[in-house]
Amino acid sequence: MLNKLDFILGKAASLGGRAHPELTLFLRYSISGGVSALVDITLVYCLTEYLHFHPLASGALSTVITLVLNFLILKFWSFRSKGNLIKEFITYGSVAIAGITINYLSYSSLILLAKIPYLSARLIAIIIAWGWNYTLNRKFSFRNIRES
Repeated sequence: MLNKLDFILGKAASLGGRAHPELTLFLRYSISGGVSALVDITLVYCLTEYLHFHPLASGALSTVITLVLNFLILKFWSFRSKGNLIKEFITYGSVAIAGITINYLSYSSLILLAKIPYLSARLIAIIIAWGWNYTLNRKFSFRNIRES
């Protein structure tokens, strides 16, 4: 199924021709981020609405779970990295700390100061951190990628 998705991405990115490898990486990264964002928002919703966690506690727990999930998707599918798992996770984690800080401060500020509903705040915070995360993960975390 992932091979079929890669084929579709390649065609879509190049409008029928051969896509530039960096554009394909960016699209895979975006899909991975989208999947992780859906998991994140679903976890925040379920923890808040069904388990009655405070929205800030839900956001914190969801962030940790999504961090690990996103790393695995990025390593094995998005970047198809052949680098050392532990070293890449440490580098990814270092980059992610700043991204998580940006994400969580945005999320908290939007809820507490701007009085934006928590799910909308979560989505906005994810988008804010997205550009930061791609740039630094591509440059530092996943440098040993397989060309596809």
